[in-house]
Amino acid sequence: MLRRLYRRARPELADAYRRLLGSRLLTRDELLANPPEGCRVFNFGAVEQYTFNRPRHTGPLPNAIAAKVGEWTVPKPFVAEITDATVIGPSPLVTVDKRILLESTRGTYPRLLDSSVRALAAGQLPVQTRFQRPTMRYDDPLFLFVGPWATEYFHWITDYLVKVFSLEAYCERTGVDPLVLIPSDPPSWVLDSLSLAGIGSDRLREWSGGRAQAHQIIIGSARYRSSPKSGEYIYSPAALKRLGERIRSAVTTNMDEGGRRLYVSRSDAPNRRVQNETDLLTVLDQYGFERFVPGEHSFEEQVRRFAEAETILGPHGAGLTNMIFSTDAKIIELFGSYENACFFTLARGIGFDYVSVSCESDGSDIVVNPKAVKSLLAELLSQHG
Repeated sequence: MLRRLYRRARPELADAYRRLLGSRLLTRDELLANPPEGCRVFNFGAVEQYTFNRPRHTGPLPNAIAAKVGEWTVPKPFVAEITDATVIGPSPLVTVDKRILLESTRGTYPRLLDSSVRALAAGQLPVQTRFQRPTMRYDDPLFLFVGPWATEYFHWITDYLVKVFSLEAYCERTGVDPLVLIPSDPPSWVLDSLSLAGIGSDRLREWSGGRAQAHQIIIGSARYRSSPKSGEYIYSPAALKRLGERIRSAVTTNMDEGGRRLYVSRSDAPNRRVQNETDLLTVLDQYGFERFVPGEHSFEEQVRRFAEAETILGPHGAGLTNMIFSTDAKIIELFGSYENACFFTLARGIGFDYVSVSCESDGSDIVVNPKAVKSLLAELLSQHG
């Protein structure tokens, strides 16, 4: 109940928190235009431009997708080197000269609020203050791969792992190879994905969640277009496609198995499950779909299965993030009461076909109309029998 109330009040609370912090907040624009003393900013890559057309859909087009139809720009990325910084809390805020660096909390005020609440819950004031001193110090440069929601699969891939390119840009510009700060007690897929992305385990350091002083903190910019107040975002399809290609190339795949049709099940999740999954599978079996529960497989096996997939169907959920490991796929996304357009913009930005299917809701779960899905598949996949 408290979590639901918090989520409902979060936009207003985040805006009030922004006003309360005032000049103690260092925004992205301020960081780029007037970096603090001892801070260096390196730009790399290019601005991305996309046009998202209205997709094919069964049932009403989700409002979240309709809102993304049109032209969008993802800004040029950068990496910032911060000297004499303080790192605070489980989803660490970074402060310099008593100012909170907004980019350390994914660049938005709602995430800043989340990080601050988590810091308070851990007994840490989310500001630089004389009342709480750092209990540890890092003398080696540290690159942050930790922050809000870093141990949630979708956000790990899209917000943090994708920063491997920021890390490499920094190394190329400075000749410095920093240590990498990651979440404490990370899931196996965090470690496996870092290894496949090219980051060795000898460079990793787990974040304690407390308060530390760091000689140098390096932060890669969030790889999306965002609205700081609302948290509205378009993730960088170019960066995620490049990440998918890198990881796919590091995994042995059998492309003779290409043409797989995957049904991505959320049967092990607390929400957005397909309640009548048995009925849906009866239809999907007729079209050669394999039921795949990502959480039951290693990260490498997930990469392999999606690399070999030509059609991916499933309810909105983190498992669909794995589309980035596909070479060319058709994405069919099922929606219930919860709507989010992140996979629509990602799929279309990469160059994949995308179809949305609106379903009935059963609380936070989904009830699929098997006949509607069968009709859709008969048309979409008719050329394959």
